[in-house]
Amino acid sequence: MAVSSNISITQNSQNIANNKSNITVRVQVTTTGGSYNGYSKPGTCTIDGTTYDFSHNIPQNSTTTIFEKTLDVTHNNQGEKTIYASFSFQTGISAGTITGSTSKKLTTIPRTSEVSLSKKNFNIGETITIYTNRKSASFNHTAVIKFNGQTVRTQTGIDASYSWNTNELFAKIPNQNQANGTVELTTYSGGTKIGTSTVNFTGYVVDSDPVFNNFDCEDTNPITKALTGSLPGSNQKYIRKYSNLKVTIPSANKMTTKNSATPKYYNIVVGNKTEKLDYSTSEISKTINNMDDNTVTVFAVDSRGNQKDKTKALDIVEYSETVLQTVKIERKEGVGETVLISLSGKYANINFGAKTNTVKSIQFRKKSKTATEFGSWVEIKQMITINTENGTFSCDSKEITGQTFTLGTEYDIEVQVKDELSSDTEPVSLNSGKVLLSALKNKGISIGGIYNEKLGGPLQLDNKNVIDWINGKQDKQKHILKAILADDNTTITSSKDYDAILVPLKQYIKMGNKLSFSNGKIVIGSGVNYIRISAQVMMSYIPSSLRIMGLAVYITNSQVYTNYGIRTSSDFLTYNAPGMIFPVKAGDTVSIHVYIEPSETSVKLRKYSQSTFLQVEVIE
Repeated sequence: MAVSSNISITQNSQNIANNKSNITVRVQVTTTGGSYNGYSKPGTCTIDGTTYDFSHNIPQNSTTTIFEKTLDVTHNNQGEKTIYASFSFQTGISAGTITGSTSKKLTTIPRTSEVSLSKKNFNIGETITIYTNRKSASFNHTAVIKFNGQTVRTQTGIDASYSWNTNELFAKIPNQNQANGTVELTTYSGGTKIGTSTVNFTGYVVDSDPVFNNFDCEDTNPITKALTGSLPGSNQKYIRKYSNLKVTIPSANKMTTKNSATPKYYNIVVGNKTEKLDYSTSEISKTINNMDDNTVTVFAVDSRGNQKDKTKALDIVEYSETVLQTVKIERKEGVGETVLISLSGKYANINFGAKTNTVKSIQFRKKSKTATEFGSWVEIKQMITINTENGTFSCDSKEITGQTFTLGTEYDIEVQVKDELSSDTEPVSLNSGKVLLSALKNKGISIGGIYNEKLGGPLQLDNKNVIDWINGKQDKQKHILKAILADDNTTITSSKDYDAILVPLKQYIKMGNKLSFSNGKIVIGSGVNYIRISAQVMMSYIPSSLRIMGLAVYITNSQVYTNYGIRTSSDFLTYNAPGMIFPVKAGDTVSIHVYIEPSETSVKLRKYSQSTFLQVEVIE
């Protein structure tokens, strides 16, 4: 004989709109053998926190439902629900009071609408449908539309869908052609907020190029205008590489923009030249000098970078610059004062429109090799043959008259040809015309000139009697200057890394008059072309932080020699500059410097036994 029990929960249906499920809780008792109770006994059943009283008898050898309850239960805001149920029943027989409990997780009720768009990527200006995909026809929604970080609109009372014209997005991106946005949809059941879902989108600006239709242009170079005869408003002609193209945008032709963009600037393009012109509501212009293309294009650019261009063809006159192809100037037979010129060249034999191109002048100017300035230009066009049919000019070995070319003088000469627009200048040299070798019978020979009887002697060189020159040369004098350290234990401190610090010297020995001493430096006198330099520095009291040190020799402001190395453990370090020969000129200075690295480091220079010195010797 036995009594057993069971409690169960059955999910019958769901009401999505009301967020409720219908359930049935059932308690059953099973008896076997002789167990039974013909009298009703009390019991309780608790469902979802609510307790219900009941009473029932227990039949013999049967399964009996002693309690059953069907009811609606409400889910949470997420649509979730778990039901808990328990019972207690007094059997009135030997089994006594029996109990039981159970739980059941109910099916989740869909709640928040999942927003979607008819297009997630669209061209601004299109009409887009916002779908709520709501879970119940009773739900309503609010959509918050954001674009480029800005709230565009908040739309309430949306049921199943909303038709949205996206034109209003233009104003949110006046400086961009695309941006990202979101639609944030909040679901409501009556006045109760259920949840929020979001969808992303990208909006693109299309068909929004600015409107720009025309501009004016003209040549502003007075020289080329006179050649072509172009006048403002007439059929303009332009000479390649010489005309100055002025582009004008009248206020009546200024660009206009679309869809919330603003006008920014114009780009004017002629060949490989580009000029930027800031936008204005008034008339504006820009000139491109020496234009070199047969078209001009103006790009009108708005705040988004969108542009509209207008191109105009230009009436170009093709012109090639005049050029001297060959130039030769020489003394007749290589000597004497008679000078011959040969040259050839070409020019553009074209008609510019109002005027035909011509060779306007062919001229030259000269100076001696030793002079600094050229003389005046001398016209020689009358000597030149000009062929107007093929655009060439030339002459062959024509004598230059009316000009002096001194024998024994070398000349630098410039020859220049000019046409209506361009010129070409070529440099040439003219030799001295000196006689290389001459002889006078029974007198002697002269090298580099005609034999001079007044000088006499068997051999003359560059208008000198060689024997007299050798016998009379007085060049036994040596020119040497030695300077030593002014004061022993002179402290030298660097102000920066790899600092080159002038060594303070004083004059010690001087021989001759071609060298002098000033401000710690040896000064080169006149007539000196080469010198021999010797130098040395000795350092002591060397700190351990010192890494690199050495000696540098300077001629004027140029470093001509260095000797440096890495610090050793020695207390004394010596750096030498051996006897080295250098070219110099009058006024140059020679000095020695010490290298110390790093900055803010000090060493002492030593004087004893002339251990720090600079010596310069003139080399004849």
